[in-house]
Amino acid sequence: MRKYFRQFTVPVLFAILFSSAMAQSGPPKEANKREADLVELTKLDKTIKLDIRYATTNNFVGKAVYTEARAFLQRPAAEALLRVHKQLKKQGLGLVIFDGYRPWAVTKLFWEVTPEDKRMFVANPATGSKHNRGCAVDLSIYDLKTGQNIDMPSGFDEFTERASPNYTGGTERERANRDHLRKLMEAEGFTVNANEWWHFDYKDWEKYAIYDIAFSAIRNLNDLKGLVVRRIEITGNVQVRDKIVREAIALKEGDVFSEENLQRSVKLINDLALFEHFSETDISWFIDKRSGDVDFVIHVKEKE
Repeated sequence: MRKYFRQFTVPVLFAILFSSAMAQSGPPKEANKREADLVELTKLDKTIKLDIRYATTNNFVGKAVYTEARAFLQRPAAEALLRVHKQLKKQGLGLVIFDGYRPWAVTKLFWEVTPEDKRMFVANPATGSKHNRGCAVDLSIYDLKTGQNIDMPSGFDEFTERASPNYTGGTERERANRDHLRKLMEAEGFTVNANEWWHFDYKDWEKYAIYDIAFSAIRNLNDLKGLVVRRIEITGNVQVRDKIVREAIALKEGDVFSEENLQRSVKLINDLALFEHFSETDISWFIDKRSGDVDFVIHVKEKE
């Protein structure tokens, strides 16, 4: 995408942004949507590689629009992505992530700096994007041994016909690599974007809201200080041992939240030796700002 927008100088870019700044000040509101439960992808597997272009100047805006090079997805999408990564690891390959959850304000900026004849490649902020919902991911495949991305018909964020998942040009190897990625992703509930081979949307995306949460605010334990633990829910497969987990963990309903108790709970669940490896990313929380309470959901999976 970068090379198609070199003609925008800094004054022109900011003139565009200023002229439309009042057009829409916040994301569209939708009722009856799920709470955001965004999981950081690299915490699921350290070999998931990041190449977050929007945290660098190597993107079509020409400047960093993310303050941190991080990638998140809603929990079901993140778990599905991890299964794809594990399949690739068996072949000496892995996933490289260009982008995941994207705050709505960034989508608004992309729309404003993109010429009208190229806007099929970016989302309209009036309706938001699946990236804003935490259910879209931009990615490719890399070689675990060399650390290099494998060949694809086009580069990431390239606004040409080569970006199409159905492009018939390029080399046979490039097309095979692209199609292999698509096959693995589709098997886990993702659908490829019609214009971009690297962009995949996860099923059930419409159940999530359009979020404008900064990366720095995602899973920030400081937000829980002073809040009362209202409810603890244990989820997982149908064999989950709810009572055993509740009795073991240090988090207790009615107590004021303690980060130490959360960390102790992680250790205590692992000490049970009943479940697959458990980490802090397997604990979600949802804050009720009006009451000053917080609900926790603990996701466990029993060993086979």
